[in-house]
Amino acid sequence: MKQKEIFRSQELEHFFETYPDVPKEVIVKEDMLRYGVKFSQAAMGEAAKGRARSYYIFSYDRTDSSKMEHGESLKAPDEFRMEAGPYELRKTNVRATISYDSPYLIDVVDGEVWITSDGGEKIGRVSFPPVPKYYSKTFEDGTHYAEIVPVVGWGTRAFCTILRNCALWNFDLQCKFCDLNANYQALKKQGRSYTLKKSVDKVVEAMKAIFLDKPADEPNRYCFILTGGSIMSGKGEYADVKFYTAYVKAIKEAIGNRWICHFQAAALDKEGLKRIKDAGVDCYHPNLEVWDERLFKTLCPGKEKFIGREEWIKRTIDAVSVFGEGWVTPAIVAGVEMCKPYGFENVDDAVKSTTEGLDFLMSHGVLPRVDHWCIEPLSALKDSPLLPLKYFVELDRAWYNLWEKHKLPQIPGYRDMGPGKSVYQQSGILDMGP
Repeated sequence: MKQKEIFRSQELEHFFETYPDVPKEVIVKEDMLRYGVKFSQAAMGEAAKGRARSYYIFSYDRTDSSKMEHGESLKAPDEFRMEAGPYELRKTNVRATISYDSPYLIDVVDGEVWITSDGGEKIGRVSFPPVPKYYSKTFEDGTHYAEIVPVVGWGTRAFCTILRNCALWNFDLQCKFCDLNANYQALKKQGRSYTLKKSVDKVVEAMKAIFLDKPADEPNRYCFILTGGSIMSGKGEYADVKFYTAYVKAIKEAIGNRWICHFQAAALDKEGLKRIKDAGVDCYHPNLEVWDERLFKTLCPGKEKFIGREEWIKRTIDAVSVFGEGWVTPAIVAGVEMCKPYGFENVDDAVKSTTEGLDFLMSHGVLPRVDHWCIEPLSALKDSPLLPLKYFVELDRAWYNLWEKHKLPQIPGYRDMGPGKSVYQQSGILDMGP
């Protein structure tokens, strides 16, 4: 006898009953992040009127951009907002992970854009992020300002990947979930304008347009994030620090200290921390990626080889004395600890491991960000299977409970927490709350 098909709406409703303390918005959002979404042609036409896809760092897609048939790599947004519908969802910002295999379809229904499930049910009404005025500006060589520094978080955060290559790839030591270099090569091969190394002058000009020349009717900007690949060169100690802090100093000189500077980098020793703090970095992200010792060594071979897990954790904790409690916010790639063939076999063990890590870090004033892992087709872990929804829901709940337990502040510049308030598109952690 053929097993009865379970539609997404049925499983969502089961989770609503099982986890009454978790906002419905978190459950729906995490399910869409793990499956990704697809667009109808009509919805793609509506999306193309909004802010175009920037591929601001990784692909964050489950379908290879070279296999997208309807121009999603150019027309689809980085994020979308869903609200209302049968579950009376409050406004929720979601990363627009493209997947042709997704049960979630963004479509135009009766003249409105909705996200629907595989059973045809409407889940939530969809809107797309507006286009900032500066997106129409170009430099003399034709490069768009938005290619140098796009905005995310519904326009509240500027995000600049300064260097779109990581030197660890040269030695086959890149993190196994990462597609940074491969994504750059793929998009360039498709003829997309995609700058490898951004000049200080262009970054500064774009930041001035974003922060100093913002029209009154656009969302307020609260912070800017600087990131990029690891640098390994013979130019002396702290070569990576020297490279990236040149941008920090120039931006702060141009726009002042009103806006928070987030900087993602390797775990630095005390001298390195002092240098980036003196340059103007306000919030520091030494991305740990995964807590479990065995998995860290396996999934982050370059970080293990050149710094090591224990030293990485020690330096992360040391950074709190430099930047302050809540101003050290390393990323944890939520779900990668269940990757195949290396990870935990069951949800309980995976959640337990990461929760122990979150508790330890938070107890020392570190505020880790838990970002939903996208299984990207150009990464080494491309063949990992879909992860259970239970994992993400329980980890979001654990993160929030620990955040309350340790009485930590909110992530600086990421705006308000809670359902209907957060604009964070990467996971459901900041949609938690009453």
